Amino acid sequence: MGTFTGRSPTDEIFKDGLNLHDFVKRAIPEHVKDVSDPNLVYDEMGRLISNNKTIECLTLIFRVGIACSVESAKDRMDIANVVNELNVIKDAFLRN
Repeated sequence: MGTFTGRSPTDEIFKDGLNLHDFVKRAIPEHVKDVSDPNLVYDEMGRLISNNKTIECLTLIFRVGIACSVESAKDRMDIANVVNELNVIKDAFLRN
């Protein structure tokens, strides 16, 4: 999720029990653009460049990231399912 948020799991905002997983999970779906790397959603002048399709794609990617980073390893999404989900997302958004 760090790639799409532009934040490291050790970022200074992650304190008092907040972590990257919870930061993104709390943002889904209404505040995806707020937690996304600004380079993905804003131009150099700070204007929003993302459309609904971009936000929808980021939301789906974040959902996979959340499923991969749950605290209990046994509850995390299986890597085969991760690959499948990411391929479905890629295929859906590259076609349009």
